[in-house]
Amino acid sequence: MARLCGACCGLTVFSALILNGLYLGIQVETIVLRAVTGLFGGLFLGLTLGYLATIVIKENASPTGQTPPAGQESA
Repeated sequence: MARLCGACCGLTVFSALILNGLYLGIQVETIVLRAVTGLFGGLFLGLTLGYLATIVIKENASPTGQTPPAGQESA
């Protein structure tokens, strides 16, 4: 899950920076440099968020797949 979130965030930032640079008419070299930098920044951010989401899901998932009745939560 962490890798998927990292890839999605990285590619989203990459595309957004490419489109933004083309819209503003910035030089191609500058667009590519910013986009690649944003790709790695988005990848790192997505990996971190995906890892945290995986931890939260594992902590809150019950082994049977069912939620316990109210008042009978295990400690």
